[in-house]
Amino acid sequence: MKYNKGIFVESDHIISQKQLTTEIYAEAMSSLIIVCADAVIISPEMKLVYLAKRNVSPMKGYWTIGGRRFAGEASISAVRRNLLRETGVDADETRFNPVTILEVIWRDRKEAPVDQGKHDIIQFFSIVLSKEELLKANARLLTCEYEAMSLRPFTFDDLLIHDVNLVMRHVHRAIFPDS
Repeated sequence: MKYNKGIFVESDHIISQKQLTTEIYAEAMSSLIIVCADAVIISPEMKLVYLAKRNVSPMKGYWTIGGRRFAGEASISAVRRNLLRETGVDADETRFNPVTILEVIWRDRKEAPVDQGKHDIIQFFSIVLSKEELLKANARLLTCEYEAMSLRPFTFDDLLIHDVNLVMRHVHRAIFPDS
């Protein structure tokens, strides 16, 4: 058995990743817990989290950058891939720090049937971006999921004032327990 990027792997076994059709993936979401890896962009000095405004279910409103993991994929590899896919920022895996793991049961979802809902386990990782990376991330937000140029900073009080999802408040507290 080997240990690689947080996963114990028996006898160098590799799980081949298969692309599911939309119909089969929708059926799987109704039967399985989906595991996601999300990047929380932070400013430690200011105790800020940067969230982007999602325009698709189930996480409509301000949320972190991320998405699902694939079978056989390490969480750190998934969060890096998701950040790159959704913002164009390619950050080394060593820059991500584990924050918390939360479970969320949603009443709706992006894939049909949309009112079926889904159950996610979300692994959150914090990352500090340079000013240039932050500008790039905002300019290149994946517009099929996020409102263009909507990445913005939030203090904990901002999350309350703007009625941001309770999950984001929990994530903020996990990163900045004294805020």
